[in-house]
Amino acid sequence: MARQTRSHKPDNSPPEPHYAPLEDDPFVGALDNPFGALLDEPPDSPLDVWGAQPAKPKRPSELEKTDLAALFGPDGPLAEALEGYEMRPSQVEMAQAIKRCLQAERHALIEAPTGTGKSIAYLIPAILSGKTVVVATANKSLQSQLYQKDIPFLRKVLNKPIPAVVVKGRSNYICTYKWEQEDFEQQRFAFMDRENEQASFVRSWLKTTETGDVDDLPFVLDSDLRPRLVSFPDDCLHSDCRHFHDNCWINKMRDKAAEAQVLITNHHLMLNALELGWAGERILPLSSVYIIDEAHQLEQTATSVFEYTLTDYTVEQ
Repeated sequence: MARQTRSHKPDNSPPEPHYAPLEDDPFVGALDNPFGALLDEPPDSPLDVWGAQPAKPKRPSELEKTDLAALFGPDGPLAEALEGYEMRPSQVEMAQAIKRCLQAERHALIEAPTGTGKSIAYLIPAILSGKTVVVATANKSLQSQLYQKDIPFLRKVLNKPIPAVVVKGRSNYICTYKWEQEDFEQQRFAFMDRENEQASFVRSWLKTTETGDVDDLPFVLDSDLRPRLVSFPDDCLHSDCRHFHDNCWINKMRDKAAEAQVLITNHHLMLNALELGWAGERILPLSSVYIIDEAHQLEQTATSVFEYTLTDYTVEQ
């Protein structure tokens, strides 16, 4: 009989995942709960990475030291900052569920009724975690609300700077190189038409804007003028452009994103980052807290991003 020997070669394959639910957590395994469930328990292992040394003990985060019930309470910072504030138990419960999720490094699927105050409920624990936070929404109106209303309000409530930026696709930003060409033509011919009026306003607006985002204009750019002003992947000169390092609105946005704690974007850009295999053109960091707001619309957006259409011409080619 042949003698079996044990191989001494190291086995570098990861272990089979082992999930240990927190039995005393009412949010685990309770999909019928109005606030959803915590999903994807982390492996029951002391190692951060397979084969690495045990992680060093971490200092308690600001989130761990914060009593959310007191913060949201009738005498807390929220009540002091907002006149007529009324404590909503559902909002507190949602924030506490997200806190447990962040501490356990698990996913959470949450559905909350209208009037809960969802954005404040998820922003406060996410910001207090100290991690970079990516919030993906379905529309620009919610992005504006988060950036112009909720984040400034929380800076006051939490007494923190909370650097934030709205991250959009490049076609939302003025291309300085294209603008120079268009501005020259507009001033050269000076036709007193709608395009010339809009170009004149853009000329003044560019002296004061901090973003170069055409959505910040008080009007919608003419459909023929806009493509001549904004950036597209196919016409960007990248590092060959003389404005690339110092006067490129897209690069300015990226620089702000690299320093921001809260990045506000949309479902489409987030999913495109996943599809193309890069972190949103080095914008969306992978090691972050990802919050997908209005997630019921994510499926439709994902279908449009990941679908591939075949035509007779495509097949022939």
